Amino acid sequence: MTKKSITDTTVFSAGCRERILQTETGWSDPLAERGISLAGLSQMHAGSTLARKDKTYHSILGCIEGECHLETGETDYLVKSGDLWFVPAHVPFRYRIDSFWEVAWFHITQNDPKHYGFGNRIELFHDLDTQDLFFAMDKYSLESTTNLPPSEPIGYALRLLIGAYLDRLVFSCREGELDARSRQLCSLWREVKEKPAFAWTTENMADNLGLSPGHFRTMVRTIEGETAMNMVTSIRMDHARVLIRQSDHKLSTVAHLVGYNSPFSFSRAFKRVVGVSPMDYRQSVREAD
Repeated sequence: MTKKSITDTTVFSAGCRERILQTETGWSDPLAERGISLAGLSQMHAGSTLARKDKTYHSILGCIEGECHLETGETDYLVKSGDLWFVPAHVPFRYRIDSFWEVAWFHITQNDPKHYGFGNRIELFHDLDTQDLFFAMDKYSLESTTNLPPSEPIGYALRLLIGAYLDRLVFSCREGELDARSRQLCSLWREVKEKPAFAWTTENMADNLGLSPGHFRTMVRTIEGETAMNMVTSIRMDHARVLIRQSDHKLSTVAHLVGYNSPFSFSRAFKRVVGVSPMDYRQSVREAD
Protein backbone atom coordinates (compact mmCIF):
# COMPACT_ATOMS: atom_id res chain seq x y z
CA MET A 1 0.00 0.00 0.00
CA THR A 2 1.19 3.55 -0.67
CA LYS A 3 -0.02 6.84 0.66
CA LYS A 4 -1.58 7.57 -2.73
CA SER A 5 -3.92 4.61 -2.29
CA ILE A 6 -5.50 6.19 0.79
CA THR A 7 -8.37 8.47 -0.23
CA ASP A 8 -11.08 10.08 1.86
CA THR A 9 -13.64 7.36 2.53
CA THR A 10 -16.52 6.98 5.01
CA VAL A 11 -18.50 3.73 5.01
CA PHE A 12 -20.70 2.93 8.02
CA SER A 13 -22.40 -0.46 7.86
CA ALA A 14 -25.84 -1.15 9.32
CA GLY A 15 -26.11 -0.84 13.09
CA CYS A 16 -23.31 1.68 13.56
CA ARG A 17 -23.84 4.30 16.28
CA GLU A 18 -22.19 7.68 16.62
CA ARG A 19 -22.45 9.90 19.71
CA ILE A 20 -20.94 13.36 19.28
CA LEU A 21 -20.13 15.11 22.56
CA GLN A 22 -21.94 18.42 22.84
CA THR A 23 -19.63 21.38 22.25
CA GLU A 24 -21.88 24.34 21.51
CA THR A 25 -22.79 25.15 25.14
CA GLY A 26 -21.43 28.10 27.09
CA TRP A 27 -19.63 25.74 29.45
CA SER A 28 -17.37 23.98 26.95
CA ASP A 29 -14.07 25.55 28.05
CA PRO A 30 -12.43 22.49 29.71
CA LEU A 31 -12.24 20.76 26.33
CA ALA A 32 -11.79 23.87 24.20
CA GLU A 33 -8.71 24.90 26.18
CA ARG A 34 -7.15 21.58 25.17
CA GLY A 35 -7.74 22.36 21.50
CA ILE A 36 -10.53 19.77 21.25
CA SER A 37 -12.77 20.85 18.39
CA LEU A 38 -14.80 17.64 18.23
CA ALA A 39 -15.09 14.45 20.28
CA GLY A 40 -17.30 11.42 20.42
CA LEU A 41 -17.98 7.74 21.00
CA SER A 42 -18.49 5.44 18.01
CA GLN A 43 -19.63 1.86 17.58
CA MET A 44 -18.80 0.37 14.19
CA HIS A 45 -19.60 -3.03 12.72
CA ALA A 46 -18.06 -5.33 10.09
CA GLY A 47 -17.63 -3.69 6.72
CA SER A 48 -17.17 -0.17 8.09
CA THR A 49 -14.23 1.84 6.79
CA LEU A 50 -12.94 5.34 7.54
CA ALA A 51 -10.00 6.86 5.68
CA ARG A 52 -8.47 10.33 5.54
CA LYS A 53 -5.70 11.38 3.19
CA ASP A 54 -4.84 14.84 4.54
CA LYS A 55 -6.86 15.82 7.59
CA THR A 56 -6.10 19.21 9.11
CA TYR A 57 -6.37 18.21 12.78
CA HIS A 58 -4.61 15.83 15.15
CA SER A 59 -6.52 12.82 16.48
CA ILE A 60 -6.39 10.92 19.76
CA LEU A 61 -8.33 7.64 19.79
CA GLY A 62 -8.88 4.96 22.40
CA CYS A 63 -10.24 1.47 21.79
CA ILE A 64 -13.04 0.60 24.21
CA GLU A 65 -14.00 -2.83 22.86
CA GLY A 66 -13.31 -5.05 19.86
CA GLU A 67 -10.55 -4.35 17.36
CA CYS A 68 -9.78 -2.69 14.05
CA HIS A 69 -7.07 -2.68 11.41
CA LEU A 70 -5.27 0.65 11.21
CA GLU A 71 -3.43 1.11 7.92
CA THR A 72 -0.91 3.78 6.93
CA GLY A 73 1.36 4.24 3.98
CA GLU A 74 4.14 2.30 5.72
CA THR A 75 2.68 0.17 8.52
CA ASP A 76 -0.43 -1.77 9.48
CA TYR A 77 -1.54 -2.10 13.10
CA LEU A 78 -4.10 -4.26 14.88
CA VAL A 79 -5.72 -1.98 17.46
CA LYS A 80 -7.34 -3.67 20.47
CA SER A 81 -9.13 -2.77 23.72
CA GLY A 82 -6.90 -0.70 26.01
CA ASP A 83 -4.89 0.78 23.13
CA LEU A 84 -4.49 4.53 22.70
CA TRP A 85 -3.04 6.07 19.57
CA PHE A 86 -2.18 9.46 18.14
CA VAL A 87 -2.64 10.37 14.47
CA PRO A 88 -0.96 13.71 13.60
CA ALA A 89 -2.49 16.12 11.11
CA HIS A 90 -1.75 15.41 7.43
CA VAL A 91 -0.78 11.78 8.08
CA PRO A 92 -2.85 9.43 5.85
CA PHE A 93 -4.63 6.52 7.53
CA ARG A 94 -7.43 4.00 7.09
CA TYR A 95 -9.47 2.07 9.68
CA ARG A 96 -11.06 -1.22 8.63
CA ILE A 97 -13.45 -3.13 10.89
CA ASP A 98 -13.95 -6.86 10.38
CA SER A 99 -16.32 -7.56 13.30
CA PHE A 100 -17.07 -4.93 15.98
CA TRP A 101 -15.21 -1.89 17.23
CA GLU A 102 -16.09 0.72 19.85
CA VAL A 103 -13.83 3.76 20.05
CA ALA A 104 -13.54 7.12 21.82
CA TRP A 105 -12.01 9.88 19.72
CA PHE A 106 -10.87 13.50 19.94
CA HIS A 107 -10.00 16.00 17.21
CA ILE A 108 -7.24 18.39 18.34
CA THR A 109 -6.44 21.63 16.54
CA GLN A 110 -3.03 21.77 14.87
CA ASN A 111 -1.68 24.37 17.32
CA ASP A 112 -2.07 21.75 20.13
CA PRO A 113 -2.44 24.29 22.99
CA LYS A 114 -2.08 21.60 25.67
CA HIS A 115 1.19 20.42 24.04
CA TYR A 116 0.22 16.78 23.78
CA GLY A 117 3.30 16.46 21.58
CA PHE A 118 2.19 15.13 18.21
CA GLY A 119 5.10 14.16 15.97
CA ASN A 120 5.06 13.33 12.28
CA ARG A 121 4.01 9.69 12.55
CA ILE A 122 1.27 7.58 14.11
CA GLU A 123 2.04 6.43 17.66
CA LEU A 124 0.34 3.45 19.33
CA PHE A 125 0.36 2.69 23.08
CA HIS A 126 -0.88 -0.62 24.51
CA ASP A 127 -2.61 -1.94 27.63
CA LEU A 128 -3.66 1.37 29.19
CA ASP A 129 -6.33 1.89 31.84
CA THR A 130 -8.80 3.92 29.80
CA GLN A 131 -12.03 3.02 31.59
CA ASP A 132 -12.31 6.23 33.66
CA LEU A 133 -12.07 8.35 30.51
CA PHE A 134 -14.62 6.25 28.66
CA PHE A 135 -17.01 6.28 31.62
CA ALA A 136 -16.84 10.09 31.89
CA MET A 137 -17.47 10.46 28.15
CA ASP A 138 -20.40 8.04 28.26
CA LYS A 139 -21.90 9.77 31.30
CA TYR A 140 -21.49 13.18 29.65
CA SER A 141 -23.15 11.96 26.46
CA LEU A 142 -26.15 10.80 28.52
CA GLU A 143 -26.24 13.98 30.61
CA SER A 144 -26.34 16.10 27.46
CA THR A 145 -29.71 14.58 26.53
CA THR A 146 -31.44 14.96 29.90
CA ASN A 147 -33.63 17.82 31.02
CA LEU A 148 -33.16 17.07 34.70
CA PRO A 149 -31.77 19.96 36.77
CA PRO A 150 -29.03 20.93 37.33
CA SER A 151 -27.81 19.60 33.99
CA GLU A 152 -25.31 22.32 33.07
CA PRO A 153 -23.13 22.16 36.24
CA ILE A 154 -23.01 18.37 36.05
CA GLY A 155 -22.10 18.53 32.37
CA TYR A 156 -19.35 21.02 33.11
CA ALA A 157 -17.95 18.81 35.87
CA LEU A 158 -17.94 15.84 33.51
CA ARG A 159 -16.09 17.87 30.89
CA LEU A 160 -13.47 18.71 33.52
CA LEU A 161 -13.14 15.00 34.24
CA ILE A 162 -12.83 14.13 30.55
CA GLY A 163 -10.04 16.67 30.10
CA ALA A 164 -8.22 15.54 33.24
CA TYR A 165 -8.45 11.84 32.36
CA LEU A 166 -7.27 12.55 28.81
CA ASP A 167 -4.29 14.51 30.18
CA ARG A 168 -3.43 11.66 32.53
CA LEU A 169 -3.43 9.10 29.71
CA VAL A 170 -1.50 11.20 27.23
CA PHE A 171 1.13 12.41 29.66
CA SER A 172 1.62 8.93 31.14
CA CYS A 173 2.37 7.75 27.60
CA ARG A 174 4.78 10.64 27.14
CA GLU A 175 6.54 9.96 30.46
CA GLY A 176 7.33 6.49 29.19
CA GLU A 177 9.09 8.14 26.26
CA LEU A 178 10.87 10.77 28.34
CA ASP A 179 13.99 8.76 29.13
CA ALA A 180 14.38 7.75 25.49
CA ARG A 181 13.85 11.36 24.38
CA SER A 182 16.41 12.57 26.93
CA ARG A 183 18.95 10.13 25.50
CA GLN A 184 18.13 11.37 22.00
CA LEU A 185 18.74 14.96 23.06
CA CYS A 186 22.02 14.09 24.77
CA SER A 187 23.17 12.53 21.52
CA LEU A 188 22.08 15.62 19.58
CA TRP A 189 23.87 18.01 21.94
CA ARG A 190 27.05 15.92 21.61
CA GLU A 191 26.82 16.34 17.84
CA VAL A 192 26.34 20.11 18.24
CA LYS A 193 29.46 20.22 20.43
CA GLU A 194 31.41 18.33 17.79
CA LYS A 195 30.15 20.60 14.99
CA PRO A 196 29.58 24.06 16.51
CA ALA A 197 30.22 25.78 13.17
CA PHE A 198 27.41 23.87 11.44
CA ALA A 199 24.32 25.94 10.51
CA TRP A 200 22.03 24.40 13.13
CA THR A 201 18.32 25.21 12.91
CA THR A 202 15.26 23.93 14.72
CA GLU A 203 14.21 22.24 11.50
CA ASN A 204 17.41 20.30 10.81
CA MET A 205 17.75 19.28 14.48
CA ALA A 206 14.17 18.00 14.46
CA ASP A 207 14.88 16.12 11.25
CA ASN A 208 18.00 14.66 12.86
CA LEU A 209 15.72 13.02 15.46
CA GLY A 210 12.94 12.13 13.03
CA LEU A 211 10.49 14.56 14.63
CA SER A 212 8.35 17.42 13.40
CA PRO A 213 9.68 20.89 14.36
CA GLY A 214 6.66 21.48 16.59
CA HIS A 215 7.11 18.19 18.46
CA PHE A 216 10.84 18.82 18.76
CA ARG A 217 10.30 22.32 20.22
CA THR A 218 7.87 20.95 22.79
CA MET A 219 10.21 18.09 23.72
CA VAL A 220 13.24 20.36 24.20
CA ARG A 221 11.24 22.87 26.24
CA THR A 222 9.84 20.07 28.41
CA ILE A 223 13.18 18.36 29.06
CA GLU A 224 15.64 21.26 29.00
CA GLY A 225 13.44 24.17 30.05
CA GLU A 226 15.00 26.11 27.15
CA THR A 227 14.53 26.53 23.43
CA ALA A 228 16.65 24.40 21.13
CA MET A 229 18.45 27.41 19.65
CA ASN A 230 19.26 28.74 23.13
CA MET A 231 20.83 25.35 23.86
CA VAL A 232 22.90 25.62 20.66
CA THR A 233 23.99 29.15 21.55
CA SER A 234 25.05 28.04 25.04
CA ILE A 235 27.11 25.17 23.59
CA ARG A 236 28.74 27.50 21.05
CA MET A 237 29.64 30.05 23.73
CA ASP A 238 31.22 27.35 25.90
CA HIS A 239 33.38 26.38 22.93
CA ALA A 240 34.17 30.03 22.19
CA ARG A 241 35.44 30.55 25.75
CA VAL A 242 37.77 27.58 25.37
CA LEU A 243 39.10 28.93 22.07
CA ILE A 244 39.63 32.41 23.53
CA ARG A 245 41.45 31.02 26.59
CA GLN A 246 43.58 28.42 24.82
CA SER A 247 44.41 29.97 21.43
CA ASP A 248 45.58 33.19 19.84
CA HIS A 249 42.86 33.11 17.16
CA LYS A 250 41.48 36.46 16.12
CA LEU A 251 37.98 36.99 17.48
CA SER A 252 36.65 36.97 13.92
CA THR A 253 38.15 33.48 13.51
CA VAL A 254 36.62 32.32 16.80
CA ALA A 255 33.26 33.64 15.59
CA HIS A 256 33.55 31.62 12.39
CA LEU A 257 34.61 28.46 14.26
CA VAL A 258 31.48 28.55 16.41
CA GLY A 259 29.02 29.21 13.61
CA TYR A 260 28.83 33.01 13.25
CA ASN A 261 29.48 34.73 9.93
CA SER A 262 29.45 38.14 11.57
CA PRO A 263 31.87 39.06 14.39
CA PHE A 264 29.28 41.60 15.58
CA SER A 265 26.58 38.90 15.92
CA PHE A 266 29.05 36.67 17.73
CA SER A 267 30.08 39.46 20.11
CA ARG A 268 26.47 40.29 20.89
CA ALA A 269 25.59 36.63 21.57
CA PHE A 270 28.75 36.12 23.67
CA LYS A 271 28.01 39.13 25.86
CA ARG A 272 24.39 38.04 26.30
CA VAL A 273 25.46 34.58 27.52
CA VAL A 274 28.77 35.27 29.29
CA GLY A 275 28.08 38.79 30.54
CA VAL A 276 31.12 40.48 28.95
CA SER A 277 32.32 41.01 25.41
CA PRO A 278 34.78 38.52 23.84
CA MET A 279 37.50 41.18 23.90
CA ASP A 280 36.96 41.93 27.60
CA TYR A 281 36.84 38.19 28.35
CA ARG A 282 40.19 37.65 26.60
CA GLN A 283 41.69 40.58 28.48
CA SER A 284 40.48 39.24 31.85
CA VAL A 285 41.95 35.80 31.06
CA ARG A 286 45.34 37.32 30.19
CA GLU A 287 45.36 39.46 33.32
CA ALA A 288 44.58 36.39 35.42
CA ASP A 289 47.54 34.57 33.88
